[in-house]
Amino acid sequence: PNATAVSNFAHSLVPTGKALFRDISANIEEDERAVLEDRSTSSAQDDSFSQDMFVKLLERALDNLWLAQRYELVPRVIQLMLPHLDRMRLYDRLVELHQQCSNSYLKMMEVYSSGKRFLATYFRVAFHGKIFGPDEGQQYIYKEPNVTSLATISQRLTSLYTDKFGSENFKFLHDSDLSPKNLDPKMGYLQVTHVEPYLEELEQLKGGEVALGALTDFDMHHNVNKFVFEAPFTRPSPHHYGTGSGSGSGAEASSAGDASSSSTRHAAQLNEQYIRKIILRTKQAFPYVEKRVLVEMVQSFELSPIEVACEALKRTSVELKLILNKRQQADMKRLQLKLQGAIGTQVNAGPMAYAKAFLQDERQYAYAANKVKQLKLIYIDFVSTCADALELNGKLIKADQYEFHENLKLSFKSLVEKLAAILKMDISDKGTLEWSMAPVATALASDSPTVSANSRKSSAISNASANSPQSHNSAGRRNSTKVLTEISRTNNSDTFR
Repeated sequence: PNATAVSNFAHSLVPTGKALFRDISANIEEDERAVLEDRSTSSAQDDSFSQDMFVKLLERALDNLWLAQRYELVPRVIQLMLPHLDRMRLYDRLVELHQQCSNSYLKMMEVYSSGKRFLATYFRVAFHGKIFGPDEGQQYIYKEPNVTSLATISQRLTSLYTDKFGSENFKFLHDSDLSPKNLDPKMGYLQVTHVEPYLEELEQLKGGEVALGALTDFDMHHNVNKFVFEAPFTRPSPHHYGTGSGSGSGAEASSAGDASSSSTRHAAQLNEQYIRKIILRTKQAFPYVEKRVLVEMVQSFELSPIEVACEALKRTSVELKLILNKRQQADMKRLQLKLQGAIGTQVNAGPMAYAKAFLQDERQYAYAANKVKQLKLIYIDFVSTCADALELNGKLIKADQYEFHENLKLSFKSLVEKLAAILKMDISDKGTLEWSMAPVATALASDSPTVSANSRKSSAISNASANSPQSHNSAGRRNSTKVLTEISRTNNSDTFR
């Protein structure tokens, strides 16, 4: 029987049968339209279809779901079987199925906690050249099992097409963004690019619009038909700044300033680095009965350099928060790897370089005010998340890792101090970043002429208070609050993510 016959039969047994099948696979209705055109064949199949056949098919499906580690679908399939077995009073089978259902939930909890389930890896494969026949100019998404490397699939496809066409007629392309216009039409070319599932919910998660527990690895790999990959490129920046505070030739530079100069040069280059995101939509959703699916639509958009910085820092924060969300069952090794990548002395040039490139001194005025504010808020969240992760690591470590943890704490303290100096922020009692009253008023007022007078008034109040022995009295705090409230009203059109 075809899938439509099974779906129709499920609907006759359970009112929500068809909806359950759509939830199990989004491809069923689309794939069966061609079959439904032959009404007589479809009807014959429906007439010969029985409840016992239906249950046996679902039992086979259950076995395959367990093998595929798709534990989330087990209860949904069992739900379709229960009415028939209940009517037949097959209580021993009902007990077994309910136990399977219970086991599936236990397995879900296990894999969510461990993070060690790898459902699939995806690649975009593009075909160029008439030698490929109907596949010429087409792109496919290949679904590979577990963790498959780019080298593995590239080698396999290269061997396949070299044997088929000969090495003189086939070439593997390593540039994922190469234009087909530059290729020899007589040759066959293959491009392979690693892609990730693209979900709107995932983008919302990065922006803090979706709860951390709202997405699981299953959601990322079930009924997914959109994929994304990134192509970085450079574009000369109109806002170019010098690579150091001093003047003169390179011969005059001292060796002591080499590291700092190198870091500043790197920061200057970041304002020329863009990312083009390419989104591919496939004809069918994965998982599917075939391991490759045709790409039917391609979209792309660009991220500006400051947007690239925002996304990079948000991605790190989200990854740490996902680990923190499992505090009682957190993966310590994973936590430490992420922490080292965020604040380790060898790599904290990443967060520091972004701060120097977009927020240091006059650099911030080269970018849209709302983007600068957004990046500053992301830094506050990034530092706070790192502090929470560092605290959790301190609770999880054993005695032999004490020195490692202390080094992380020193690296974090150094990072925060440097960021506070660049962002003109204060350091809280917790050791994180927080807005400094006068700088916030000044920075925000610079974006809105209507509050510049209030900013100057706030500055005057701050200066007068600084010379007073009661510089932190309640009157001063009330004045600061009034200024910030008015600033907030004036700038309420800005959206912080």
